[in-house]
Amino acid sequence: MKLTQNKISKLPLFKSVCDGNGLYIRLHSPGSGAWTFKYMRTGVKRELGLGSYPDVSLAIARQKRDILKGQLALGQDPFCIKQHAKQKNIDPQKYRFSHVAELVINSKKHEWTCPKQEKLWRNSLQTYVYPILDTQPLATITNKDIIQVLEPIWSIKTDTARKLMGRMGKVFGYAIARGWYSGSNPALWVNNLEMVFRPNRKIKHHPSLEYKYVPEFFQELLRIDTISSMALQFTILNVVRTKETMLATREEFDINKELWRIPANRMKARIAHKIPLSKQTLKLLEMMLRQHNQELLFPGRFSGKTISLDTMRLLLKRNFPKLKVTVHGFRSSFRNWAEENTDYSHNVIEFCLAHQLNSRTEGAYLRSDLFDRRRELMQKWADFVTNHSV
Repeated sequence: MKLTQNKISKLPLFKSVCDGNGLYIRLHSPGSGAWTFKYMRTGVKRELGLGSYPDVSLAIARQKRDILKGQLALGQDPFCIKQHAKQKNIDPQKYRFSHVAELVINSKKHEWTCPKQEKLWRNSLQTYVYPILDTQPLATITNKDIIQVLEPIWSIKTDTARKLMGRMGKVFGYAIARGWYSGSNPALWVNNLEMVFRPNRKIKHHPSLEYKYVPEFFQELLRIDTISSMALQFTILNVVRTKETMLATREEFDINKELWRIPANRMKARIAHKIPLSKQTLKLLEMMLRQHNQELLFPGRFSGKTISLDTMRLLLKRNFPKLKVTVHGFRSSFRNWAEENTDYSHNVIEFCLAHQLNSRTEGAYLRSDLFDRRRELMQKWADFVTNHSV
């Protein structure tokens, strides 16, 4: 929408609204918020702050956006220009972790054969590291700060934590070589972090289908007229776990509000979860509710009994013997699709998967804002999976 002062005063809180050409505003209290400029550069989505509102007026924000658009038109990257300007005016001893991390990322670009590597580095650091380490100069960071970054995710996202540890180690190694950090590397594992974080049991990875093949697979699934096929369709559309589909009951669904409420005692994290239902899910749900009058949405052969835990797995094995995929693997397909093909944040994607955010405070802050975003994303996923069929 084209914003005006009057429209800004009526905007909902905690929702980014676009004025056009990459300019966004997000209100965090009535009459107060922040401007950002979002753009794509070499396949990487970036976001620059343009100041707080109302200190920066709508007119000034548009002028700033136009300047940045001009830089892009000349083949320049506004983010890099801003970083270089900062670094020229800052005493190296006052560098923040993010300043040096950007130098490392830019220095490694020529080594990466996949453009996605830059995005993965930057997104992971922005999500987990910058909010903690950028609160102080890089020169004052210790291994205690590194532990603060890793501890919340070590047991639940070990692979992510290990990658972050390696990336932080490279940033500190670069800073040490430049003389910007004295002492040993605080992100090293040997004789350092290994004393705090014991190696976890090996994480079980669930083989998944590349997301580009999911629509074709789903069309084949539609040709199988069984309750196990419908259960798998339902599971894929809602990116839930097998047991969450198995034990779904009529009373959990509110068709008028297009909502599925799963109680805490049925969730892996023991936290109640609300799932916005896509048009495709609603159609499937209504079909199931018409087929029988049992309490369970997907009843087993015997009244009152659930379908078997292996029902969907056996369907895959019997009907798609050449596909080395698991039911759980479709959650990975969703995440990869969302990360590579949408603008939705890491938190929105993780919340769709009912994963706990890396901070309880962050979770409480975002919870009221994420549902509408999740509804949009889940509908886009359903449209992708079904080739827009309803």
